Amino acid sequence: MIEAWNRRLRALPGRHGGIRPLIALTLVLALALGLRLEFARNHIAHPTPDSRGYARIAESLYSDGQFGRRGGFGGEEVQDPTNYSPGLPLFAAGIYYATGGVKPLLVRVSLALLGTLAVLLTYLLARRLAAALVPDRGLSSPTAAWAGVVAALPLAIYPSLLEYHGMIMSEPLAIFWLSAAVLSFLWASDGRPLWAWALPGLLFGMTALTRPEYLTFGAVFAVLAIVRLARDGRAWRPRLLGAGAFLAAFLIPIVPWTVHNYVSLHRFVPLSTGGSKALFIGTYYPGDGMNDKTKSVLLADNPGLRRFLFTEKPRPQPSLPTPWLSLSLPQLPKDGIEPRRLLSQDFEQVNFVFLDQILDTLAAERHPGLPVDAALSKDAKHNFWHYWTTKPLPYAWMYAKKTWHMWRAGPRDTMKLPLWRAFHLAIVLLALTALIALAIRRRWEATVIGALTLGITAEGTLLLAAERRVLVLLPLISTLAGAATVWLAHLASKRRSRPAA
Repeated sequence: MIEAWNRRLRALPGRHGGIRPLIALTLVLALALGLRLEFARNHIAHPTPDSRGYARIAESLYSDGQFGRRGGFGGEEVQDPTNYSPGLPLFAAGIYYATGGVKPLLVRVSLALLGTLAVLLTYLLARRLAAALVPDRGLSSPTAAWAGVVAALPLAIYPSLLEYHGMIMSEPLAIFWLSAAVLSFLWASDGRPLWAWALPGLLFGMTALTRPEYLTFGAVFAVLAIVRLARDGRAWRPRLLGAGAFLAAFLIPIVPWTVHNYVSLHRFVPLSTGGSKALFIGTYYPGDGMNDKTKSVLLADNPGLRRFLFTEKPRPQPSLPTPWLSLSLPQLPKDGIEPRRLLSQDFEQVNFVFLDQILDTLAAERHPGLPVDAALSKDAKHNFWHYWTTKPLPYAWMYAKKTWHMWRAGPRDTMKLPLWRAFHLAIVLLALTALIALAIRRRWEATVIGALTLGITAEGTLLLAAERRVLVLLPLISTLAGAATVWLAHLASKRRSRPAA
C-alpha cells in the first residue's frame, strides 16, 4: 500500500501540469488556511444577529437537547429558532458532543478547514473548465493547472468571506457543500455507474440543510441527471434509476428534520419557517423589496403598530431621537432634531426597529390564529400577483434593481471599498465571459453551473436580494473566472504567434 501511495505521489506533478503549479497551489492553500485560522482565532467582536442566533441554538442543542435559544438575548435576536436553517447548528452541536463541551473556537476552526477544502475543490473545478475551453491542452496540462491556481486565489483572500470565518455563519459551510456537490455531479456525469449519482444527491441535500432555499435544486438536478443520461444514450429505466439514486440520497439529510418539525410544530415544514418573511419583504413593492424601506413604509402606514411596539415591546432608544421614536414618547424632546422633521411622517432612521417583530405583529393582526410563516406566505402571494397585475413595469423594474443590488458588490462594509468592489466586479465579468464561452461550445459544465447561478439569482431576486446570497456562489464564480483568464491568455498568445500576412 505504501508503494502504491508513493507511485501516486510521483505521478502527481504529471497529472497537474508540473511541479510549479503544484507549488503555487500549495502556497494558495496555505494562505487560505492561515487567513481563515487567523479570523477564527481572533473572532469578530460584534458578530451579526444571525451568528449569535446560530451559536445559541447550537448551545441549546448540546445543553438542553432542543432546537431553542439558550442564554440572554438582546433586542435584535427576536427571530423564532424555527426561522433558522438547521445545518449549521447541527454541525456545531456535533462538534460540541464530540469534544465534550461548548467550544465555539473549535467550530470556527472546523469551518476554516472546510473553507480551505473549498479552495481546493475550486482548483479542481477550474481545471475541468479550462480543459473544456482550451481542449488542445487537456486536463493534465499546465494551462488547466494554472487556471485552477488563478481560480483558487480569489476565494482564498475574499475579504467578506474571511470575516464570516470570524463568526459562526452558514456561508462557509454552504460554500463547501455546494462546491463539493457541483464537482461530484460533474464526476457522476462522466459515464459513471448509476449509483454514482447518489453522491451529488447527498451533497446537494447537505447544502439544502444548510440553506433551505436550495430545496428546489433537488428536483432541478434530478431532471438534469435524466437529461445527462439521455445524452449518453441510456434507456428510460437507467435514466430513472440514476435520478432516483440522486433524489433518494438528497432526501437522506432532509427527511429526519422534516419529521422533527412535524412532531414539534404539528405541521409540515421541510426545514425552516424563515422563508416566508423573506418572501413577504421581497414581494412588497412599497418597500422596494428591501429590508430598511419595508420597515420605514410599514411604520409610516401603521400608527397603531408603532404604538403597540413601543408600549408592548420596548427596546433601547438610540442616541439620536427619530421621528418614529419621538412621536411615540409621552412628550416631545426639547432638542436633538429639527422641529419640522420631528412632526413629519418621515421614517428614515429605523435601524433600531426590528423587522421581525413588525412582521410578527402584522401577521397576528391580519390572520388571527394562523402561524406567522403561513400568514406571511399568504400575504406574499397576494403581493406578488397584485403588483404584477396592477403595476407590471414598475414591479419588474423593482426586481431588476434587486438583482443588480445582489451582484454589484460583496457583503460587509469591506467590499464597499473601491478596490474590493473592482475586484469583485472583475471576477464576475470574467465568470460571465467563461459561462458564455462554455454555453456557445454546448458544454455540459455550462448547463450545470448556469442552472445553479440562475436559480440562486432568481431566488435571491424574489426573496431578499442580499449580497450574502452571491457569496455562496463564489467558488463557482472564481472557477469560471480562472478558466476565463487562462483562456483569454491562450487566445492572446495564439494571436501573437500567428505569422504576419
